[in-house]
Amino acid sequence: MVALVPALIVTVAAFAVYTIVVNASAWPLMHRVFFPNTMWFVLIGFVAPGVALDGLAAVVIVSMRVKGVQEAMQMSGVLVLPFIGLVISQVKGAVFLGPGVVAIIGVVVWLIGLALIRYGMRSFKREKLIAAG
Repeated sequence: MVALVPALIVTVAAFAVYTIVVNASAWPLMHRVFFPNTMWFVLIGFVAPGVALDGLAAVVIVSMRVKGVQEAMQMSGVLVLPFIGLVISQVKGAVFLGPGVVAIIGVVVWLIGLALIRYGMRSFKREKLIAAG
């Protein structure tokens, strides 16, 4: 939770800034607040915490397997690229994901995160960590 909560706070803060910028930029054309819509609320409220859990669990698992900090950071960075690509594609309009599709993606993301946490808990050995330090 110590690592998960700051990630979620940053996510919500960045989303708030993005919302303000989008609505302020489009005000001359739209003359109304049009963003965020239902899909974005599902994305930020349900999918983003699942993605943060996935990332955290993956980093823990990778950190148990590698020898150095840089190696762990590089491996962890590669793991988040598909999520970043999906978000950028959605923002640019390359793909259109409705609330239902985003909710299904969220369920899959949460199931993956819970499976990774379970795997990490089973494979974590304190003795090995203490001996390596």
